[in-house]
Amino acid sequence: MQFNSKSLVIIVAACVVACVGLGYGYKFVSAERAKQEQLELKNKATERLRADALHGKEIEKTIEAKCVSVSDGDTLYAMIDGEKVHVRLEGIDCPEGKQPLGKESTQEFSDLVLNKTITLHKTGTDRWGMLAFVVVDDINLSEHLIQKGLGWHYKKRSTSEELADLEKVARAAKIGIWAGSQLPIAPWEWRASRRQKLPQFDEPIQNGLTTPNAPPTRN
Repeated sequence: MQFNSKSLVIIVAACVVACVGLGYGYKFVSAERAKQEQLELKNKATERLRADALHGKEIEKTIEAKCVSVSDGDTLYAMIDGEKVHVRLEGIDCPEGKQPLGKESTQEFSDLVLNKTITLHKTGTDRWGMLAFVVVDDINLSEHLIQKGLGWHYKKRSTSEELADLEKVARAAKIGIWAGSQLPIAPWEWRASRRQKLPQFDEPIQNGLTTPNAPPTRN
């Protein structure tokens, strides 16, 4: 078979168009595949967070809310259906304001949740308000603060092996509250010692980090 120069030009042009078309088609399929993979990863992450949020606790309800103030490292106030609700983090107890790293714990917590939309995985209530695992930007705050050495696994209310393991890792790494040569005083022990004295409240923290009245303390 013989081709003249005009035929060869047409064939070459057709091949180029076909290759370009295949290239764009491949890029389109690749982009769609990547988008699908990202969606699948996001769904898996959501499922993991929901499972992690349980930590051995039954979730009564999941609520989207806005954090309007922070009292300390494990207590916030959220607006839910127009009502300001007192919320304590489940599974963790952070140092009180006058304890070492108390202010740092509060600041870390505030930086992550204040004025943001948060997800509350409600586990129950106590005499002061709601107990919940709080998630913001895919971060479980109970896990995060324990990992950073800014809180204790609150074994009085939680039997979570995962939270206990996170505390062990932080202890071994000597970070945050575990950095000193001596074991820190747990906040529940510190509160118990304070009950022997007249009630004293921490000074209010400015910039929306606390409410006008001092919050109640845990046992």
